Amino acid sequence: MKYNYSPNVDNLLSKILELNSKHTSMIAESMKQLSNDELQDFDHYIEYLQMNGRTLDSLAKDYTLIVTDTFKELIYFSRFGHYRFSTIKEIEEAGYFDKKYMDQYMIGLGLTTFVWENHMQMKRFFTKNLPTNQMGTYLEIGPGHGFNMMQAIKNTNCQHYIGVDINEASVDLTRKILASTCFGKFNNYQVVKSDFLQWKSNKLYDIIVMGEVLEHVENPLSFLRKIKQLASDSAHIFVTTCINAPAIDHISLYKSFEDIELLIEHAGLEIKQCLQIPYHKKSLLECQKEKLPVNVGVIL
Repeated sequence: MKYNYSPNVDNLLSKILELNSKHTSMIAESMKQLSNDELQDFDHYIEYLQMNGRTLDSLAKDYTLIVTDTFKELIYFSRFGHYRFSTIKEIEEAGYFDKKYMDQYMIGLGLTTFVWENHMQMKRFFTKNLPTNQMGTYLEIGPGHGFNMMQAIKNTNCQHYIGVDINEASVDLTRKILASTCFGKFNNYQVVKSDFLQWKSNKLYDIIVMGEVLEHVENPLSFLRKIKQLASDSAHIFVTTCINAPAIDHISLYKSFEDIELLIEHAGLEIKQCLQIPYHKKSLLECQKEKLPVNVGVIL
């Protein structure tokens, strides 16, 4: 099937849908919403991954890994009402922190940024609200595949950018994408492998970003409290998480937006702006009643 995008995008979508035919309508709808700049970023991301040894066939398999494992966890959650794992140790013992697996998982997640409408909406929310004239220092906890950190370096005027991630695969992927020249030349950044709660810094940060971390950790309140300690008085703090959204590495369950609000309040922070994105073709009310996933982004 041809979509009349770039050859890279067309060919990858065809290979993805060969393995995931039920996603045809959803992906077609999502792709129609992409701007020319977003399509160009998608094309550049595919090109970048190919330069780093990935084939279109392997990328389609990376995407399918996300789909298959997430669907398996959705079935488990609908049956039992809780996530499969409740500790990081359990996930590790199940083999999901293997570097090869995490490489595939994070690349598949990167692809969903473009082919899942909810993930692109969150990316737009992040980019739109970046304080473009902000000077000072930038901190990101859990940069993952590196998209947000790269966007921040391109769109803000901080003097230094630092990413902290406990996962070796994420650190490696973020370092590689920032060091490549596919998206621009960057030199004022650092990415370190560390447990954020053990990581020490004597600085205050003017932009702090933590995307999709609160659902992955056993002590989310400690993460938010440490963010508050590290934030300058006028800091822009951007955090995302999710409600009723099972995945193989999700351990902290938020059953409603009120759960997230209460967590933020207990950390001594305040929501200035928020975005809630319901499950595909569902309303927020329907998601709450049916316990379906909702993506949440907040500016604190």
